[in-house]
Amino acid sequence: MKRKIVCCYILKNTLRNKDILLKSLSKDLIADDRALSETEVVQKNQLQQVVENLIQFELQLKKLKEELINLANKHHNIDIKLNDLEKSNDEKKLKAFESNYKGLLYSFRYDSNEMYQISINRKEPFKYFPVYKRGQNDTNP
Repeated sequence: MKRKIVCCYILKNTLRNKDILLKSLSKDLIADDRALSETEVVQKNQLQQVVENLIQFELQLKKLKEELINLANKHHNIDIKLNDLEKSNDEKKLKAFESNYKGLLYSFRYDSNEMYQISINRKEPFKYFPVYKRGQNDTNP
């Protein structure tokens, strides 16, 4: 909806500029040939307005670029902190949970797999799910 409003505004502005240009052309047709052309003056004013608009647009883009760079830096710093948190606290908790899980399995007389084959997955998409390894040296469950 906002895009339609902006397009409508641009079209109205363009039509207004064309209307002004047409009026100045009609005046030039009636005016003395030795006089300064009003059409040229109008075109020059319109071009100056376009240049001013582009300069303002460039300034706004520079501000937005600076804001985006600041946000990207903040996101990067937060991402680093999150990765550090996950590794430090999660690994301790996962090891404790894994040993507790194994203890509970064998206290209920679970005997389908050896204890070394049971682990808690630490990778996505099944992070934190219990998995069973095929062998003692198998890294992929």
